[in-house]
Amino acid sequence: TLKKHTRPPDACLVEGAADELTLELPPAAVGVLFSGGVDSALIARLVADELAPGEAIDLVNVCFARGKGSPDRLSAREGAAELAACCPDREFRLVEVDSTLEEVDAQEARLRACLYPCRTHMDYNIGAALWMAASC
Repeated sequence: TLKKHTRPPDACLVEGAADELTLELPPAAVGVLFSGGVDSALIARLVADELAPGEAIDLVNVCFARGKGSPDRLSAREGAAELAACCPDREFRLVEVDSTLEEVDAQEARLRACLYPCRTHMDYNIGAALWMAASC
């Protein structure tokens, strides 16, 4: 089954039907940083195959445009739906983390220190997504 979540500034809440926030969920057994691409979908599927029955998996998708117009956000929604279809007995929870570049910029010094000695632009982008996902 697939449930969609959004992260307001102070908590992770489950979002049920359109625009209806319903309840706060317990933590999932595992979280996967999830773009909806082949790599993250494969990792999520392998986790689903190995995790004990009944354990939920959070598919954490980070968008730096407050959720608007991100190809990764659209891919994540499609990929999460495909996972739910192929593993109907597993609960996948798509956690949509909406952030801004200003939020990342505010953490730049600390983020770069954590990433050291990795200094490429790609390292920074992946590190920023992990940082924002962990804040949820």
